[in-house]
Amino acid sequence: MGRGYQIRNDDHRLQRPFTLTTYFSADADATAGAIYQRTGGIINYLLLGAIGIFSSYSFFPVGVIGFYLLVLYVLKQHEVDKLHALQRLHDLQQQHTILIEKKVEERTEQLAETNRQLLEQREQLARSNQQLLEQQTLLLQKNKHIETLLDELSHRAKNNLQMLYSLNTLQLPMVKDQAGKQILNEMRARIKSMILVNEYLVGFNKDKTVSLAALVKDIVNHIQQIYDRDKRVTITSSIQPDIQCDASMALPFGLIITELFTNVYKHAFPPGFQRQPTVRLSLSEWQGAISFRFEDNGIGATSPKQAQSMGLSLIRGLIRQLKGTVMVRREHGFRYHFIFLTPINHAYFNY
Repeated sequence: MGRGYQIRNDDHRLQRPFTLTTYFSADADATAGAIYQRTGGIINYLLLGAIGIFSSYSFFPVGVIGFYLLVLYVLKQHEVDKLHALQRLHDLQQQHTILIEKKVEERTEQLAETNRQLLEQREQLARSNQQLLEQQTLLLQKNKHIETLLDELSHRAKNNLQMLYSLNTLQLPMVKDQAGKQILNEMRARIKSMILVNEYLVGFNKDKTVSLAALVKDIVNHIQQIYDRDKRVTITSSIQPDIQCDASMALPFGLIITELFTNVYKHAFPPGFQRQPTVRLSLSEWQGAISFRFEDNGIGATSPKQAQSMGLSLIRGLIRQLKGTVMVRREHGFRYHFIFLTPINHAYFNY
C-alpha cells in the first residue's frame, strides 16, 4: 500500500502515492493509453473523453486525463490544419509565382519581338526615305533639265517667229500689189500674236498662265499699228480682268482675235462707209465657262463668198481646239459669241 506508482508520458513523469483510486485510475490510464496507441485518432480521443466523463464522479483523475487528452487532440488537430493551410498557401504562392514568371517571360518575349519588328520597320522606313530622297533629287535634276530645254525651245521659237515677222516687214515695201500687201499684213498680225503669247508665257509669268485682258489689249494695239494707225475705228471693250488661261488656250484665242480684227479692217468698213466704224468686245467668266463677244457695225456679209472666207474657216477650226462653240450673225455687221471652258474644266473635259 505504501509503494508509489509511476505513469510514463512523452513529455513528463507523474509520481503519486498508490491508493485504490490510483489503482483503478492507473488501469484506466493504461487502457486509455493502449487504446490511443492501438487505434489513435479522433475516435480514441472521444472514447477517452467519454471515459473521463463517466469516471469523473467516481474516479476524478481519470476524467481529468481524458479531458486533457481531448484538449491535446483539438490543439494538435488545429496545428495540423494550420500546417495544412500554410502548406496549401505556400503551394498557391509557388503556383502564382510560377504563373507570374511565365507571364512575364511571355510578355518579355512579345516585347522583344515587337521591338525587333519596330526596328525592322524603322530600318525599312529609313531605306524608303533614302530612296524617296534620291528619287526627289533625280526628279529635281530632270525638271531643271526640262525647264532649261523648254526655255531654250521657247527662245528659239521666239527668234524664229521674230525672224519671220521681220522678213514679212522687210518684204512689205517691195510688194506693189494691194492684195499681196494684205496677205503680208495678215501674216504679220498672226505671227505677232504668236510672239505675244510666247512672251507672256516665257518672260512675264512663272506660273505659265496668261491674262486674257492683257493679251487682248496688246493684240488690238498691234493690229491697230498695222491697219489703222489713225485709229479711225472706235474700239470699246468690257473685259473681266482676272481671267487666266494656259498656253493651250492662249495661242488659239490670240489667233481668233487676230483673225476677227483682220476681217474687220479688210471687209467691214469699205471706203465711203457713212457711220462711225465701231467694234465692241466683251469677255467674262461664269460658272467655269468663258464668254467672248465680238461685234462690229460694218456692212456684214454681202455675199456667200464673204460668209465662207478663209478667216472664218480658220476661226471655226481654232474654236474647236478650245472645245468651244461659236454663234455668228451677219446682218448689219458681224456678231460673234464664243463660249469655251476655263483651263481646269477644259482638262476635266479632255479626261
